[in-house]
Order: sequence, then C-alpha cells, then structure tokens
Amino acid sequence: MQLVLGAGAMQVSGLKSISAKHLALANQAVCVVLALLPSVSVCLGALLPETRHLLLLSELDRLRQDYALHRDEIHSKLVTIMQERLRFHSRKLPNALTAWTDPVGAALLAHRVHSHGAVSGDGETQAQAFAHCIEPTPTSITDHSIHVGLDVRECGSLFHVNLPPSDRLTNPQNAQAAPSRDAADATLPPPSEFATALVKELGVLQRVLSPLLLPWELPAVFSRVAANYAAALVKAFEGLDLQDSQAARWHVYADGLHLVACLQQLPCDEAAEKGPEALDEWLRSTLADVVKATEGAAGAA
Repeated sequence: MQLVLGAGAMQVSGLKSISAKHLALANQAVCVVLALLPSVSVCLGALLPETRHLLLLSELDRLRQDYALHRDEIHSKLVTIMQERLRFHSRKLPNALTAWTDPVGAALLAHRVHSHGAVSGDGETQAQAFAHCIEPTPTSITDHSIHVGLDVRECGSLFHVNLPPSDRLTNPQNAQAAPSRDAADATLPPPSEFATALVKELGVLQRVLSPLLLPWELPAVFSRVAANYAAALVKAFEGLDLQDSQAARWHVYADGLHLVACLQQLPCDEAAEKGPEALDEWLRSTLADVVKATEGAAGAA
C-alpha cells in the first residue's frame, strides 16, 4: 500500500511520479489476490486439522478486508487525481471570463448569432479567427504529460495522467460519439481551452483504465468522477459574473454543452446520470435566453 498510495515506489524504484496507469496495474494485482483467496482457503482447509479452521478463516477474512480496502483506496486516488485536474483548470475561468467580455469578441458573437451561424468564405478559418479574438491562444503541451501536484498530507505523492501525442478528445471506441455541432448550436462559439482540456484528460483516463480495470470497476470509478465534475462545474460557473456580459453567457453555455456531452459518454452507472443531468438543468435554467436563441437558430435552419 505504501509503495503506491504512499509513493514509496518513487524511492525504491526511482520512478519520477506515480501515474494513473501505475495505480491501475496495482489495482489489478490486488484483484488477483482477492480472486485467489477463496481457493487458497479451501486448499489450506484441507491440509489443516479442523481445530485450526476457525483461526484460518478469520485470518483470511481479515486479509480479504485489507485487500478490498486497498482496492477502494486506489479507486479513490484515481477520483482524486481528476478532482485536482478540475481544480487546476478552474483557475483559468476568471481569465477566460475577462477575454469573453472583450468588446471585440462580443461584437463578433453578436454578428454570429444574428446570421444564425451562416459564415462566408472558409468556415473553419472564420471559427479560428473568432476563437482568437475571444480568448488567448492555448498553450500547447510539449511533453505530452500533465502533472498533478497533490498535497502530501492529503495524498502522499505527485501524480500525473499521461497524455499521448494524439489530440483526440475521446477514446477510440467512443470517437464517433464525440460531441458534434448541429443546427441547434451552430451559433455557439467553439469550446474554450478550459472545456477542451477537461474533455481531453477525461478521455485519456478512460483509455488508460479501460483495458486494466474489471468491468464493474470502470462504472464505480467514473460514476464518482462524473458526479464530482458535474457538481464542481456548476459551482465554478455560478462563481462567474454572467449578468453583464451576453458574450460570457454564450461561452459558458457552449462549454457546458461540451462537458455535459463528455460526461454522458463516460462508462457510469445508470444512477450516476443525475450528475450530467444536474449540470444540463443548471445550464438550461440559468442561461434560458441562450437556450431559446440556439433553439430559434435551429428552427430557422
């Protein structure tokens, strides 16, 4: 337990950090032991006298509980990693709000809404110019790795989620189900760096964990991630002053839709769908004017 959760492996093996994949592999080892314990109990029971059976069963049961607790702590650590990533990116929201309320960006957005998404010339170039005016150019990731500094008193180590060179936002099996734009949101600005970074990291985590965790473990982990993200995103968006800037309201709605679509794609339990639904309900109730405008644009199209 100390080697992984306590970061002891960093001193023993010389690892620079403990990654999400390391945690998933450790979880695999724990699950193997848990799967073998019943068979071990039967074999040892056949070799020991009956007077020792009770002691054997109690010791094996204590061992099973310890390993089950260790597995649960690994799951919690994976959830904590993503919570830290969300907190890290949420620090960018105040700066994004300042950029969204820029008069030039607001004028471009008003023109886009007025034309119901119609663009002249190269639509991709137009969208890139729009994004450049509204927000600063995103900083590229050169080392394909995002490091998360966790409080040693809370988490015991420095963790990171590895990012491959690919810029795909979701895992390959869900590539076709990735959020797409239709007539309803043709008037919306593109998702900001804040939203696209979160979606990308959630996709990376899913790609890392899918081949390593048991089928029932994936929903157990991602249900907690989705619920935490939905609640934290509502809180983060509520902390923004959206009353005086129509452009900011449109940007928050665009980011919210992008994130809701991502959370709905995660392999969660059915009960966890309330998380993305809560975020979607907040967007529709708080930004009702934007919802009405996008629906009007869809009707006109």
